[in-house]
Amino acid sequence: MTFHAYACDLSAEGVSKRSASDYLGRILSGYSTACDPGFASVACEHVISGLNARGKVEGRPTKTGEQLVGASTIFDLGMEIVGNARALGPRDLFAARDYRNGLLLALAAAVPQRARALSHFEIGRTIMLLEWPCLHVRLPGSALKLREYEKEYGGYDRVLESPGLWDAIDEYNRVFRPLFDDGNAMFPSILEVGARVSAARLGCLVGNLTHAHLGVRVSVHRVRDNVATEASEELLGGGYIAPVLLDNRNPATTMASYDHAQGVRAARDHIKFVASRRSYSSTLRL
Repeated sequence: MTFHAYACDLSAEGVSKRSASDYLGRILSGYSTACDPGFASVACEHVISGLNARGKVEGRPTKTGEQLVGASTIFDLGMEIVGNARALGPRDLFAARDYRNGLLLALAAAVPQRARALSHFEIGRTIMLLEWPCLHVRLPGSALKLREYEKEYGGYDRVLESPGLWDAIDEYNRVFRPLFDDGNAMFPSILEVGARVSAARLGCLVGNLTHAHLGVRVSVHRVRDNVATEASEELLGGGYIAPVLLDNRNPATTMASYDHAQGVRAARDHIKFVASRRSYSSTLRL
């Protein structure tokens, strides 16, 4: 009954049937692994399979057209906010907050992970500056969306190359980060010394920042969507690169949702073909 009640609460909050099924599956897996080894419940499995079946009937939830903001646009906005914070004087805690928020947007686009993973970002531990302009991002399995038994062995390990981001993190670490406290959390709290911003609050911040500057609220998860969409549409072979960017184990998951590359390229080729066939142009005068 409790399992079913939680599923109903998730549905009432707008969580899709597919996502609710995945959440409950991970709860059951974690419980049977850590709390009661070997635990099995026909009732719980029934709730999960029922949600999964209804999710397949519903189909995949789609993003709204307004939320299709290019990942590059979000990254550039973050770097613009960082630049504005640099220009503020004097360099106080509020300037440091703005700098932190700019880095949040830039990193959300550059490392398209969920808010839980972003909350684990720590300078020198999970994000390390290598030889300029390379950054090493290494996250433990506990920071990722994995089943409980996979967290011990899973993880995220990538090397990025971004001169602007490398310089921004280096300056933040030297100049702005110490204004919060003496810790190393990438996103420290401005309200509580020594604390870091929670995953839920990071998600809210991303939505607030995109709404304030772009006029549309883009969640952290939609940032992931936009990274995959832009990669699919703009990069050669992007439909195969996007799953790697999102760290999806099954490429079909990403390609089914975001791989619009062939359609976009076909449309562009058609426009070029039509333009090449025009013998002359004229202005319609009324």
